[in-house]
Amino acid sequence: MSHNLKWLDNIKMEFEAVCHELDEAIDRDKTRRELSKKQTALESQIQQESKLNENLKNQLADLTRRSDDVDKVCNLIKTRLNIADSDKNKLETAREQYLLAKELTGIRLDFEYCAKHPNKAKGYIKNQQKHLLESFDMDINSDALWDLVANLFVTGDENWPPNNK
Repeated sequence: MSHNLKWLDNIKMEFEAVCHELDEAIDRDKTRRELSKKQTALESQIQQESKLNENLKNQLADLTRRSDDVDKVCNLIKTRLNIADSDKNKLETAREQYLLAKELTGIRLDFEYCAKHPNKAKGYIKNQQKHLLESFDMDINSDALWDLVANLFVTGDENWPPNNK
């Protein structure tokens, strides 16, 4: 009987070894399938991202072309808008004259209103000595404007405008 037990023990050990090998083979196959699924998912994601990358590269190239076109137009406009030195000097002189006249007379014009209404003058006169602002809105008449300026600069009570209005 002892011989039968040894023989059964050998069969049992061989059977357990085969079962162990089968379990390992099943585990390897399972791991391989999981890795294959992950690889397939990653490859699919890489393909999608590659397509997206290609689309973005195409958009970037298109925007770069547009940007170059805009730069060309801007440079063309800049070359056409160059002001001659003599015109720059005239503009600077006119600006200085305007600032000087503004300080001397105290007249401040509303240029937006005057541009919309070419026969009207609107603005205010600033008298720093009397701390007074006098607004005006009138037809273009330099004599009336100068009379208004003269009345504001009449000496007297510094905080009250003259009563001859």
